[in-house]
Amino acid sequence: MIIFIALEESNFAEDDQKYVEERIKRERPNITIYFLKTHKTGSSTLFNIIYRLAINRDLRIGLPKNEGNYICKHQPFKKDCTNDKNYDIIANHHVWSPVIEQVLPRATKITILREPLSQLVSAFQYFPAHIFPINGFRNYKNLESFEKFIQNSISSAGKVAIRENTHNPMAFDLGLSGMYRDKSEKELADWLVDYYDLVMITEHFDESLILVKELLSLEFSDIAYLKSNENSKKTFQSSDVSEKTKKQAYAMDKIDNALYKKANETLWQKIESYGFDNMEQEKQAFRVYCEHIDQADRLFHLSEMEFINLMRNRQKQHRNQ
Repeated sequence: MIIFIALEESNFAEDDQKYVEERIKRERPNITIYFLKTHKTGSSTLFNIIYRLAINRDLRIGLPKNEGNYICKHQPFKKDCTNDKNYDIIANHHVWSPVIEQVLPRATKITILREPLSQLVSAFQYFPAHIFPINGFRNYKNLESFEKFIQNSISSAGKVAIRENTHNPMAFDLGLSGMYRDKSEKELADWLVDYYDLVMITEHFDESLILVKELLSLEFSDIAYLKSNENSKKTFQSSDVSEKTKKQAYAMDKIDNALYKKANETLWQKIESYGFDNMEQEKQAFRVYCEHIDQADRLFHLSEMEFINLMRNRQKQHRNQ
């Protein structure tokens, strides 16, 4: 536990200030974080939290070697896709691979999943229309187009497809395409909750964040957030989808469905261990805290690319010092 002592400014020399700051840094626990950033799950909010933490704790982030916000775009993670060899955090979009164990062997591992139909509906309306092709029809990114896409994607095969953004997209980000050749949906779900220290759930985001706070020994100031990356162009919700199409969508994305169910079940087991009453009190206190965030703090408002460029320049300056 770090104890802060209030001192009169007049008796507090600049050297003393530097000493206290260095002492605080030394007494803070070392943090290494591996965050598998899934698409359209609220992951941009946690991205912002982790990047702010990196600045406040002077942690290094493994950034994409090339321009953009994706490490090894479309391909499993490789060492040579980052701009540095030594870092404390990975938090950008990428596809998981076992190489993660080589670059961050002792990291706290976190990812986030969203209810699969809700995630797919959000992705369908967010990404360009050509990502979701519909045979014989133009994709207008509306409810009718979505239902046509699902109907055209149904497969009679026992194994379903894993494809970036469109078919079991969370399983794709999690790097499970290769594993699926030898494992069932249940085995993949069991692997997921065993591998990650915490699988956050979008629908229980604040509860998940409280567990992140506990896991990393953080404070409310570390995990406070403003909602980001909202899709204002939505024309329909998952609740508008017909029951027939819902059933077809869940069959198409049965891997993501199995992952989500297991992760959600595991999250609530962790909440039970934390204590339901404690969680409710902490959650309410946290929401009050977030209502009083300094809106002038620009770090809360940075887009992903703005934050990546900020960190890229910051880490480059540190290397040159």
